[in-house]
Amino acid sequence: KIVKVQDKDVIGLPEENVAELIRGPAGTLVTITVLRPQEGGGDRQLVFRVRRARIRVPTTEARMLTPTVGYLQITQFLDGTARQVRKDLQWLRQQGARGLILDLRHNPGGRLDVSVDVARSFVPRGPVVHVVDRAGRRETYVSDNPRGLGMPLVVLIDEATASASEILAGAIQDRKAGIIVGMPSFGKGLVQQVYDLDDGTGLKLTVMKYLTPRGRDINRKVTDAEKAAGHGGIQPDIRVERPPDLRLGVPDLDRDPQLRKALEVLERRLAGTAARAAGD
Repeated sequence: KIVKVQDKDVIGLPEENVAELIRGPAGTLVTITVLRPQEGGGDRQLVFRVRRARIRVPTTEARMLTPTVGYLQITQFLDGTARQVRKDLQWLRQQGARGLILDLRHNPGGRLDVSVDVARSFVPRGPVVHVVDRAGRRETYVSDNPRGLGMPLVVLIDEATASASEILAGAIQDRKAGIIVGMPSFGKGLVQQVYDLDDGTGLKLTVMKYLTPRGRDINRKVTDAEKAAGHGGIQPDIRVERPPDLRLGVPDLDRDPQLRKALEVLERRLAGTAARAAGD
């Protein structure tokens, strides 16, 4: 338990306030006092002097699931995500991947421009998303990739797949660049902009909405029954539920039915591709 930062008692303070006290310029030192349980009962007080540093949280994770199937998880769309996705895809191809599972589950979104840049690695030349402003003016973001991913693709989504991750999933689905597996996504099709105010506070204002390449507006407030019928959010091509106690992270084929189904679909597609090639 963190009980003191520098000389300030932080017991009872909100978590974000404690984090703000710990943060500071990179390279500076901060003193943190903690209580740690010890064997036999009671707590031992420890004092740490920690050198602050700039932390870059990775937003992708790539690995091989089988000798021919790659797995790529994107957790957010932030600066550097598109560049890392391209590096991960190159690495997966070098490892022998001939098909890919793209995991967007529990991805809350991020920056619109980054999601479009990421989509260019998966969607062939043409529209990725249409953005409509408050005056009704429409701007279309496009992919200039002549062939898209170039291998069979299955995308995993769930109820927490939102915003920018829905842009990517919607583009892949509408452009028939891959198969969507999982549960209906969150259904956030709005774009907000934050305005800084003079008193140090901020105002988040909805300034645009987005439509999928086929013009679908996924930002609808609907009942569960309406959502199940295909209204609001990105609807999966193959609906598969996941156990509520399953924690996402390291891929677990034994306990994750959505991942198992994605692998099954992908291997079936790879087998079909191989059979057609043999026939030719």
